[in-house]
Amino acid sequence: MCLEVVYQGKEKKAELAKLPDMVTCYKVVLKRANQYGSKYIPEMFRRNEAFLAGWNKTKPIIRDEGYLIAFHAFLTKKGAKAWTIEDGRRIVRCKTAKKDITAIGTQYYRDQYLPCIVTKRIWMPKPN
Repeated sequence: MCLEVVYQGKEKKAELAKLPDMVTCYKVVLKRANQYGSKYIPEMFRRNEAFLAGWNKTKPIIRDEGYLIAFHAFLTKKGAKAWTIEDGRRIVRCKTAKKDITAIGTQYYRDQYLPCIVTKRIWMPKPN
């Protein structure tokens, strides 16, 4: 998952201003042996390709995408559902602090622009 549109400058500031200090977001994950995993966990966060229950953090890196790469999440459950097409994937409700968001924009998928964030810290629930 990569942001198709990345808000910059005043537009980024305006979009972030709409968010509360603690942001609810939605992550598309795979459940593996009582852990959540992801096909798209960036290389800077390899811990057996699994998220821990609770807070997960990473150091953002710069690549060719034009923004700092870290954890990607959808701002709406509807957006996560639209992007979730493969069997075995599930959507989990997560949270992050607005101050930890490094990028905000949209993911384009099947004629839809889905609102997304990139954050260096994300809280994941216990797998059920």
